[in-house]
Amino acid sequence: MVVDRLYQQAVVDKSVDNGFSFDGDVLAAALKRIYDRKYNPRTEIDAELFEEVNRIFDTATDVGFSGHEASGDFMEQLRTSNAVFAAFKTHRMGRDMAAQLIDENGEVKSFQQFRSDVEPIASHHVDTWLRTEYDTAIKRAHRAAEMRQFMAEADVFPNIRWLESTAVNPRESHMPFYDHVWPVDDPFWEEHKPGDEWGCQCGWEATDDPVTDNTGLGGERIKPSPGLDGNPARTGQLFSDDHPYFPSDCSACAFKGVQLTLFTNRTKDCYHCKNILKAVQKAQRAPVVEEFKRLKADPNYSEVKYDKKSGGLSAVHREHNFDPVVGPFGIRRGEYERRAIDALRKSGYQVRLESERAADGIKTPDGLLNGVTMDIKAVESTGRWTIKNKFAAACAQQARCVVLYFHDRAIYSEERIRNGWELYLNDPARHAQPIEKIVCVVEDTIEDFVP
Repeated sequence: MVVDRLYQQAVVDKSVDNGFSFDGDVLAAALKRIYDRKYNPRTEIDAELFEEVNRIFDTATDVGFSGHEASGDFMEQLRTSNAVFAAFKTHRMGRDMAAQLIDENGEVKSFQQFRSDVEPIASHHVDTWLRTEYDTAIKRAHRAAEMRQFMAEADVFPNIRWLESTAVNPRESHMPFYDHVWPVDDPFWEEHKPGDEWGCQCGWEATDDPVTDNTGLGGERIKPSPGLDGNPARTGQLFSDDHPYFPSDCSACAFKGVQLTLFTNRTKDCYHCKNILKAVQKAQRAPVVEEFKRLKADPNYSEVKYDKKSGGLSAVHREHNFDPVVGPFGIRRGEYERRAIDALRKSGYQVRLESERAADGIKTPDGLLNGVTMDIKAVESTGRWTIKNKFAAACAQQARCVVLYFHDRAIYSEERIRNGWELYLNDPARHAQPIEKIVCVVEDTIEDFVP
């Protein structure tokens, strides 16, 4: 198989704990969905299987960047490209496994036979291929982190030296580059770098040593392995779209839209294709859609809403208490909660206002925000202690997330939140329950605050 040949030199030492783990229950459930025809493996991807594969690549990215700083935009770019690669890999897994449904007589196999026949294929996809991709993703992410650091520190260390491989049996392809030095911004690094072959164990280092004579090294004849082209520090992609999981052109893509059939000469650009990004978005939102259906059918909940544009969800438990007191803005304080959850849903959050029925004297949080206990606190004044007191009150109600709602933008400022947070942290009487997240809803927009 093409992928086997590609990965044959990327030997993985399974005795080493590299943090790799795959949830076998997810794979077992995916097999059952294939057998029950819950989706079409030719043109769709299994949402839960995709989520698990994508989680693994995101974990590899975090491991690779450990100890290095990266901007939020760049990490978001990496995670988006991880999701695209995970989608194509998941599609390949589903297609390969679905191919085992029919026996030699053209009949559908029993589930027991199908599961038995698929086991070696599924194991190969996970234990061999995915583990190799996980290890390679760590290395590629680490190289991206290093290159970004090299670029940031180029005024001190303007050059990069290629270090020889640490492999027991190094390949000859990169040997001409050993101990040679190029400028950080040399075009050479766009075409070559340690780790651009599967299993490569070369390294590099920043240096202020002079550039070496690099003529005649034959770099133009040395090409990166399929799937490892490009400079991740610049592209934001750990794997390139010439990997065998990707289609050779748009006409061969499982995710192509109808409009693409009119353009036979369209240039392939999988990481920015609207069709695959829509497929990724559909898979990512599948659990939210299922939760929406569940809540709509649950008589304990009302006002269940799903935002198709953002993927956000909101619902209200029938035993949730809306405060009827009218505040200084002439609005019932319970209405603040409704306005807050509307804004959160439209911004892509999953928010539920839960039952507030509890024993006498027990204060409960308002509900859940993306699965985390949260409480909504309306800010109606500009007093020095106002914000601090909101944090303290939410904490006393066992909330790990605080949503601060500002009906009037004029009384909101990040400095006020920061000062209130500092006062809260420095209060020796503050509750032991930690606050992990703070979200500010200012009129109908979301302003993130990082504690």
